[in-house]
Amino acid sequence: MLKAYPIYEVAYDEWQMESVAQRLRAVGINCRPFSQQADRNIADSDLRDLFLNRRIAHSGGELLRSHAENAACVIDRHERKLRMVKKAQDRKIDVLVAVSMATRRCLELYL
Repeated sequence: MLKAYPIYEVAYDEWQMESVAQRLRAVGINCRPFSQQADRNIADSDLRDLFLNRRIAHSGGELLRSHAENAACVIDRHERKLRMVKKAQDRKIDVLVAVSMATRRCLELYL
C-alpha cells in the first residue's frame, strides 16, 4: 500500500479500529485516533461546506455515491454543526465517513 499510494496518515476510530491501526503502525504507517464525537461533527460540517462551495469534487465512483445516498444530515443548531447519520440502520455510510475524516485531517495539516 505504501508503494502504491503516498500515505501521510490514517485517521481512525479508536473504539472500533485500534487493532487495524496497530497493524498499520507495524508496517510504518502513521495512524491518528479521530474522535467520533466532536471531531466528526467538525469534519462532517467541513465536508458539506467544501461540496457546497465547490472546493472538493467527487469522481463519480459508485461506492461513495451509494454511501452518500444512504446518509442523512442532522444539524445541531446550538453548535451550528452537522453530523452525517444512516438513513436506516441497515444502510452503510462508512466510505462517506472515511472521506469526511480524511478531508478534515488534510485541512488541519494544510495538505
